[in-house]
Amino acid sequence: MMRKSRIIGTDAEVFLDKLNIFKKVFSPNESANKTLSSSFDIEKAVKEFGHNAKDMMKVCTWDGKLCNSRNVTTRFSQMYGLCHTFNPGKEHHPLLFSTSVKRNRALHLLLDIDVGDYFGITSYFSTGIRMVIHDQDEEPMVEANGIDASPGHMITMNIERREYISLPSPYKSECGSRPLETSKSYTQSKCLMECETRKVIRQCGCKLLGMADLPGFKGSKYCNPEELTSCLFANLTIEEGQNIETVLAKFSITYDSSFSSDNPKEECNCPKPCKKIQYKIAQLNTVTALSESFWNDYYSAYKQNSPNGDSNGYIKAIVDRERKRIRENWLTLIIYYGDLHTVRTTEKVAYDMTDFGSDVRGYLGLFLGCSVLTVFEIFDFILCYYLSKQRASFEVEQVRETNEKM
Repeated sequence: MMRKSRIIGTDAEVFLDKLNIFKKVFSPNESANKTLSSSFDIEKAVKEFGHNAKDMMKVCTWDGKLCNSRNVTTRFSQMYGLCHTFNPGKEHHPLLFSTSVKRNRALHLLLDIDVGDYFGITSYFSTGIRMVIHDQDEEPMVEANGIDASPGHMITMNIERREYISLPSPYKSECGSRPLETSKSYTQSKCLMECETRKVIRQCGCKLLGMADLPGFKGSKYCNPEELTSCLFANLTIEEGQNIETVLAKFSITYDSSFSSDNPKEECNCPKPCKKIQYKIAQLNTVTALSESFWNDYYSAYKQNSPNGDSNGYIKAIVDRERKRIRENWLTLIIYYGDLHTVRTTEKVAYDMTDFGSDVRGYLGLFLGCSVLTVFEIFDFILCYYLSKQRASFEVEQVRETNEKM
């Protein structure tokens, strides 16, 4: 959430220490003796002390051209602090379009995770980043969704764009929309964010970092550490003497569940939209970044350029330290389209009222003989029968007249 080197001795350190349940259990006096200033602003602190895009992005290329932190926008997250969005399509950030499926025209990112600057309980459970690939209109639910990637690897992702068109009620998909307070366009993720914000404010009297600013809850403050632990983590009971594995498991489960709703449709009335864009990972490959061969050659070249070689092992120590730093902190991402086509899935009515009416008319015609053709056939039969009777009567009359004349 915030970098250790920048928050030591500040209220930001006090905030994270008071939020740290482990310190309350294993060293209760440490956080109890610290006082958090009433003027502390968690949003301002995270913006100032968080892991910003400029420091993280060592190399960025898109479509074969250089990009940088100016191509991203930043939002807040209670769990992750600063979240950076590449190609957001917002004001002053025009959309970038992919024109090739070639890997060398993909989005290439070399990120420095800076693990040594992690601090606080929010950094305990994983090392690396969390990625969410989403449409520009979607609100990324970072805490509940996404892919985790650890440093020391090169990750290649082949993605495809999919479009889903669903049917509204009374059909099973029950797609729809509703007016939102924070956006003119409806998406399920934005609706869920508003719902979770209302839920937390009503339950705790405060909101989490990154939650929406709702017109009906103007002036709602961010939760302080005491409110977070007493309200969101009320079900978390940790006793002295419990081993570290039990404490970790309890906190991880409780922390994750506090950011997601089990039944969003029922609890929040957030139907899935009738038209939705999603990005699916068609293929994902992970390999270790920089092989041993590279480090051996790097060491040999370094040693040859040294006047005294490496008689005292000094150069090897430098190379080993550099290898450790890169493998613990650097992460390479390569993301590209495997196909520039959009895969569209459209729900269609399998049996509608037109089909029903046709079947009813067909069955009536089959079983009751009431089809138009049958009516004409009956009319034709009656007409033919009548005409044949008239003809027979005429022939009989003619025969009688002939007999009388004879």
